[in-house]
Amino acid sequence: MKKVDIIIPVHNRLEHTIQTLDSLILNTNSELFNLYVVDDKSNDHVYQELEIYKNRAPIPFYLSHNVENIGPGASRNAICTMIKENKNQSEYLYHSDNDVYFKEGWLERLIQVYEYAENCQFKVKVLGASCHPYLQSSERLPIPLGYIGLKDAVSGYSQFMTWQTWETYGPFDETMRGQEKKIMGSEDWAFCQKIVKNGYRVGSIEPEIIVPCGKTNTYGEKATGSETFKEVAGVKVM
Repeated sequence: MKKVDIIIPVHNRLEHTIQTLDSLILNTNSELFNLYVVDDKSNDHVYQELEIYKNRAPIPFYLSHNVENIGPGASRNAICTMIKENKNQSEYLYHSDNDVYFKEGWLERLIQVYEYAENCQFKVKVLGASCHPYLQSSERLPIPLGYIGLKDAVSGYSQFMTWQTWETYGPFDETMRGQEKKIMGSEDWAFCQKIVKNGYRVGSIEPEIIVPCGKTNTYGEKATGSETFKEVAGVKVM
């Protein structure tokens, strides 16, 4: 059995998605993860291109298509439900967006740090491989070769946890279903707040081990915080 289930919702932004999937496949040990990609009713050509990509990819992965645009939170919920119903959970669950670049060895590092944090009783329940630049660290916990920066919340574009954590605090709130164009991201904030209010912590690895590369959001608007993105060799920020 693989160690991590990775879920990536997609709505348009095909070029972002291809870069994300290419970097994931290139820079991640395929023995570690199952990949689930859900197309959230993108323009017709996007899903068609994803089907072509899936057929040519060097590793198998699951691809599905929503018949209506339900947003990233609800899309992640649906895939989690399917995995549970099929009794196919791995040990860990990782939520990602489709506009990141995965650095070489990122997943091994994420697993290592999470397990170290558990053994040190840091009480960290959700760990990000990166975090939204507007979410500053309130405290830094020392780890080998870096820190865990504690946050009020960890962005949904990078959330690593045990399946047990998801089953205790999930699913994401779907009350904003259909309103994603007006309000973005509150479902991951609310998820993390339930964990923090229960006496646990959430945080992200510093230095980051994935690179955000979406200057525009799902709807073609300027992404909040994108002005802080760093230039990284080989990564196209768009």
